[in-house]
Amino acid sequence: MRKLWFLFFVLLSGVCHVVAQVAPIEIHWEEKYTVPFNEPSDIIFQNGKFIICGDKAFVYSWLPNTQPVQLSVSDFDIEAVCSVQNKLYLSEETYQRIIEFDLETNKTKRQFPFKHFGGRNEGIESLTYNENENAFYLCSEKDPCIFYKADSHFQVLEQFQIPGISEVSSMTFFNGQCYVLSDEASQIFLVNLNDYSIQRSWQLNLLNPEGICFDDKGNCWIVSDDMAMIFKYKLP
Repeated sequence: MRKLWFLFFVLLSGVCHVVAQVAPIEIHWEEKYTVPFNEPSDIIFQNGKFIICGDKAFVYSWLPNTQPVQLSVSDFDIEAVCSVQNKLYLSEETYQRIIEFDLETNKTKRQFPFKHFGGRNEGIESLTYNENENAFYLCSEKDPCIFYKADSHFQVLEQFQIPGISEVSSMTFFNGQCYVLSDEASQIFLVNLNDYSIQRSWQLNLLNPEGICFDDKGNCWIVSDDMAMIFKYKLP
């Protein structure tokens, strides 16, 4: 009986340790700026500026308190953006495609179909690039939330789920670490891709967080769709 109680105590201690480890840390924004266009869906930071895409098929290069510069992307529902050198990669949700856009020529170069089990307008919600692996990471939004690792031609190398994450609006890599944003949970998750576990999480104090990126100073920026604003955070 003593052995059983000891085993129960050990198991309970382990569970409590895991719960304490992933309990979200509440954080509050330090700065906020109005985005001069409606329904922004994702954000990256490149060459000293933000690049923001949106549901109405727009992509802008922009800094707060300046006039945005619209890139020549004409398409449907752009949900996600990432960059590799001088190219942007955009997830078009309606017809489930990845669009390669050349920043030097300001033109679309190629398109890659990327279809999963979802129907029309249920394409890839999140797209980012991990330069350490020379691989893209993509994710469907929910029901279920499926992560994909893909090569430079968007051929799937790996498919997985992360326990504890049931909805994803955006993700990014910073200093070799993977950060996943959830709109419905209003949380940022630091994810270990070796064992698909959540290492840390942060609770946001805003509505409808749709995109996440880090600037060159390590500040975390979140774009809110419904609020049409970006918010600067420090992640402790």
